[in-house]
Amino acid sequence: MSFFVQHYDPYGGRNGGPPKEVRRLLQARAAIITEHSRLDDGWTVWAGRRNRRLQLDVFLSEKPASSGLKLDGDWWYADLNLGADHFSELPVGPQVGLRLVSTIEAVLVALSHTVDDPPPTALKRTKREIEWLAAGGVDPGPGAVPQLRVHRARCAMSVERFWGLIAATSDNETGALLLSSEEADKFTARMRLLVDDLDSSDHMTAAEVAMGWVSDDVWENVRASVVSLGRDAYEQVRTTPAALTELITATDAFEGGESDRGEGLLYLHGTD
Repeated sequence: MSFFVQHYDPYGGRNGGPPKEVRRLLQARAAIITEHSRLDDGWTVWAGRRNRRLQLDVFLSEKPASSGLKLDGDWWYADLNLGADHFSELPVGPQVGLRLVSTIEAVLVALSHTVDDPPPTALKRTKREIEWLAAGGVDPGPGAVPQLRVHRARCAMSVERFWGLIAATSDNETGALLLSSEEADKFTARMRLLVDDLDSSDHMTAAEVAMGWVSDDVWENVRASVVSLGRDAYEQVRTTPAALTELITATDAFEGGESDRGEGLLYLHGTD
């Protein structure tokens, strides 16, 4: 099982968002959860049944998108989208880790009612968290747990249909943005495969030449933006990573705003 925490900073460093210390604690706690899940008998048994695995990505943002669960081959992929203020009222310390654990457990309980062969629903606490609770600390609980949409698409959209939809997508009422939820799942499954094919050290270096340091979430959006530009641009970047530098510099699709459809297509939810 794998956990990954990302933090989008809508505040631009201004006061109001979760402190950097909170983000670091969340990432550290996520790493501990991953390690425990690999060793825990319950998770090991579940992972061996039908060869299931679960990857849970936790996103913090000002206006979170809907959270979703998707089955792709032998992997369940879950996006847990939380508001940026989900942890901000907590002081830096064990409470942050406990809130993350409680939130994930609440989500896993919800998943156990919606999927076949459900995963375990309990996670271990760290020694520091247990000691803090034993000394009288109060578990802050999960807070507001978002509802998860379960996507049951098991296969990616055909390559030809995918690129045809990309070519037809010019605004919010055309192409891929008109797909049903079932078709959107197949579309995003294909998009994930294409984005992964751009995840090489050479591609990252080319992006950093144009943009400077690139965070994990920005890097994912950059690759999604390449896909959104169409098949020709994608194939050029895929085969010639250095071409990404000029593409980023010369194309406003990488500057955010209405012209950048990459992120929206990567997390396409469908019209129903």
